[in-house]
Amino acid sequence: MIADEIASKTGRWYSSELRPIVRELLGLGPGPQEYQETSTTQEELQYSNTFDVSVIEGQMKYLEPLAGKIPIYPWIWLYNHDLELVGEKIKALRQHGFDGYFLWA
Repeated sequence: MIADEIASKTGRWYSSELRPIVRELLGLGPGPQEYQETSTTQEELQYSNTFDVSVIEGQMKYLEPLAGKIPIYPWIWLYNHDLELVGEKIKALRQHGFDGYFLWA
């Protein structure tokens, strides 16, 4: 949504050019090859495949200084009934020693 907003306001770039830059700035990993639009806007998300295990890895540089000092409970999402991907996310969170997680399904 950030890339879309910048592209629409400036007219200088396409959203597809800005998405990788925004993801890098926010530590969100490389992102998907092709973005899949959500079938519903109830969650105010535009795409359903933007969060994978690489996001957890990318965010660790921000979270590691807090580990062990405060409880950290990240949010993870279940999209398109993809239980395998949710399992990968949970495994990655456990490997990094998170105190638990919230699951949005």
